[in-house]
Amino acid sequence: PGSAQEELFGDGAAALTIGEGNVIAGFVDSCSVSYDFVDHWRADGQTFDRQWEDRFIRDVGYAKFILEAISGLAKKCKVEVKDIAKVVYPCLYEGDHKNIGKKLGLNPEQIQDHMVSNVGYTGTASPLMMLVAALEDAKPGDNIVVASFGNGSDALLFKVTDEIEKVKGKRRGIKKYLAAKRELKNYEKFISFRNVLPVDKGIRGEIMGATAISELWRSRRQVLALCGSRCKACGTPQFPSQKICVNPDCKTMDQMEDYPFSDKRGTLFTYTADLLAFSLNPPAIYGFVDFNGGGRYWFDITDADQEAVKVDMPVEMSFRKKYVDEEKGVHGYFWKAVPVLE
Repeated sequence: PGSAQEELFGDGAAALTIGEGNVIAGFVDSCSVSYDFVDHWRADGQTFDRQWEDRFIRDVGYAKFILEAISGLAKKCKVEVKDIAKVVYPCLYEGDHKNIGKKLGLNPEQIQDHMVSNVGYTGTASPLMMLVAALEDAKPGDNIVVASFGNGSDALLFKVTDEIEKVKGKRRGIKKYLAAKRELKNYEKFISFRNVLPVDKGIRGEIMGATAISELWRSRRQVLALCGSRCKACGTPQFPSQKICVNPDCKTMDQMEDYPFSDKRGTLFTYTADLLAFSLNPPAIYGFVDFNGGGRYWFDITDADQEAVKVDMPVEMSFRKKYVDEEKGVHGYFWKAVPVLE
């Protein structure tokens, strides 16, 4: 707490699907450099990250490794700087991020925004998040270079295909997440969320039953994929999965097919704001969701203040952390309802 890293670091993640057909960007080639370089570290049992001198990291790390990897890739692929639409590379320091681009001979519009100012430095996830942001504005035929930073650098060249036009505006991506962000202005809440500031959980918060791993395995599709069932006879969706149809006019037995709810939107049927149950960000809000197309279940509601939650509010599903059993080292995840992000 109080360090420059606390101000600069951020949280983020990106996931990409890799395949051979109908890709939005085709992989062309790569170039890698490797060095036994230590810029920051955190040993087992230590709570906070430690970092060496900034000048050393800038001059020996970023300024050399990324330049060497990208220059090597351009030479290997025989690609000129003018033929590259966007170059993606992370850097903890804004001024040095610009200087790397200048040394590569890039124009400012060819350099992908580093996102340190509006997200923070996300470490391993940083180049992938920046790649997603670059793809959101890419056109068919664009060459995009993405480079990482760590014990060296990996630089990869992608060529955007015509398939990019089919997904534009249909993915949440970086832009929509940033547009829907909520400001956390309370520093005490921030460090309590980070488990840096101890919080009194009260009697209710301290009581936690053991996670039944065997049941978690049996119900893994329901927990991880929010997969319920749909009656083959009448088409009624239901969650959790049932053997007997819940439709009182049907009640067919053993005539169910898998039915995913994770991609379904719904409306909030009813809800409550609970000030008795422990929550790091009280009150705990939960309620019943009526899914579009059928099905009803109760979920925690997150990413919304109590004043903004209303009956009939459109919601969608988001896979989130449900609880942490620190004593047993178990982190439980499940789906929560969040306001629809348009």
